[in-house]
Amino acid sequence: MLLNDDQLRAIGRIAVQAAELEFTMHTLVSALVNPSNINIGFLAFARDQFSSMQHRALRLSEELAREDYDLAERIRRWAGEAKKLQERRNEILHAIWVMDQPTGTMVAVRLSRRHAPQAETPVTELDSLADTMTAAVREGNELFSALVRER
Repeated sequence: MLLNDDQLRAIGRIAVQAAELEFTMHTLVSALVNPSNINIGFLAFARDQFSSMQHRALRLSEELAREDYDLAERIRRWAGEAKKLQERRNEILHAIWVMDQPTGTMVAVRLSRRHAPQAETPVTELDSLADTMTAAVREGNELFSALVRER
């Protein structure tokens, strides 16, 4: 049994929103480095992974806190939430989807010491994750705008 069209659509939404979230993280970090020319950050960190960029956002927000503590705190909270969303994305996109024989439902399985087989992931949960990622992208863009305005 394969994943049905609704499941595939929802997983596709997650993939697209995760790419948007990653781009938003790169944009925000680039603005933290140099808000008047974000291309400097884009060039410097173009190949860095999400986890490196998330760590950078946290470190750079410490410097920002000297000028604007509230904005720095918002960035820290957002970066922490973005990390959780990216981890959940990895659980979904890097899973092998198999049918649970007793129940006939599709189950996400990641083969590693750290990941136990996941319970069934219904389409509504997948769509909810994509929606949450969309909201996180929107919030990250708002933080970027505030950061560029402030500096």
